[in-house]
Amino acid sequence: MQYVPKEVKSFHLCELALDNNPDAIQFVSDKYITELLLLTLVKKKGRVLAHIHKSYKTSELCREAVKNDLWAISSVPSDVNRADLKCLISLVLPTVVI
Repeated sequence: MQYVPKEVKSFHLCELALDNNPDAIQFVSDKYITELLLLTLVKKKGRVLAHIHKSYKTSELCREAVKNDLWAISSVPSDVNRADLKCLISLVLPTVVI
């Protein structure tokens, strides 16, 4: 998406590019970004949260990203409620018995 001229970019083209490579979200204009698009991306690849601007990072979006990939927790902003994320992580991680 970063090499596609602005005059040929469209919502449909962005969807196709993101379906092929979710990390391309960093090159998509804000005018094409929707909550549903972002939710779809993080459900497909949680780590893509790192490329999403902080203003779009809601509790729901962060929760879905972490549900998909625990490493996404490193991209959750500090102002997002982490209590439910910690609860989610405790359910996902296996209990270690020593």
